[in-house]
Amino acid sequence: MVLFFCTLIISWVLSFMAEKRNKTIFFVVSAVGIGLLAALRGVNVGIDTPGYYDIFNNLDVEWKVSNLEPGFLFVAKQLMLITHDARFVVGFYSFFTVLFILIRLWTLRKNRSYSFMLLVYLCLYFPLSLNIMRQFFAISIVFLSTILLEKKRFVIYLFFILLASLFHLSALFGLLILIVYLIVNEKTKERRKALIISSLVIIPIIIFVGSLVFGRYLSKYMQTSTFNFGLMNVAKLLLVALFLLINFKLIKKSAFSKEIEFVVVVYVFGTVLTSLGYFFAFADRVGLYCMLFEIPFVSFVSMGKNFGKSSLLFKCAYLLICVYTFSLELINNGNGLFPYSLNF
Repeated sequence: MVLFFCTLIISWVLSFMAEKRNKTIFFVVSAVGIGLLAALRGVNVGIDTPGYYDIFNNLDVEWKVSNLEPGFLFVAKQLMLITHDARFVVGFYSFFTVLFILIRLWTLRKNRSYSFMLLVYLCLYFPLSLNIMRQFFAISIVFLSTILLEKKRFVIYLFFILLASLFHLSALFGLLILIVYLIVNEKTKERRKALIISSLVIIPIIIFVGSLVFGRYLSKYMQTSTFNFGLMNVAKLLLVALFLLINFKLIKKSAFSKEIEFVVVVYVFGTVLTSLGYFFAFADRVGLYCMLFEIPFVSFVSMGKNFGKSSLLFKCAYLLICVYTFSLELINNGNGLFPYSLNF
């Protein structure tokens, strides 16, 4: 426990120094520290971690041990052939998951606070990434590849979406991010409407075809669960809606209005998809590809130079939500992180 929190605190302090001094070396040390914390965790840290150890150990003696995605199994098999150590495979996936996400957040630091983004990530998403390791690796690839959208490299972005889907099929939801980006940045209303109508046809087809290929996901995600009305998604959406309403005129005049619109729409989509978890046991996970955009959004609007005094109030309110969520993780141990231990 002491090692876990000391590493997080030191890494956050380094991220603050990286932000203030604009020194990449501080970012690298901070990111590597958090990555190693994930990579070197013990076999019982994370609910799903023991299952991954079983899969990787079985791969050491046979080629295919389950009906998991081929990319995930292929990389794991090659690593096992080299190391014959499941700890190395878990470490590889865990380390690069953290690294990919933090690199993308670092590239978004313009007009944002990187240290604040890191804090939100550590409170809301880092614990979950140590549990659903395979899907979060795919999420990290999709999230990092969104930098290609800013460079208008749409074909390459599609390539990385397909690559990520080889590790977890749900990565195909990254296509939703591309469609939202195209719609938001399209200047003519006619083409916007055409894109919206096309997306309503294309996305269900992709999901349906994918479900036929990997039918287990459809049956798994559609498992009904006892309705448990959580307040966090609702509270965050209300807070965001209130902020946008108060600052509507400022946002419309802002040079970053398109960027804000894109991030908000993706974030709202993510919240809606995540809310499916109220009705279906695992359906909330498909929204995680969009939910990561919550991090750059809340950091942008929390910057006082962007929106004045309302930014400070928004920041304080969101910090309370982050602290509350992380406190629940500590109390309930929902992702099985504690007691934290190393794998050697």
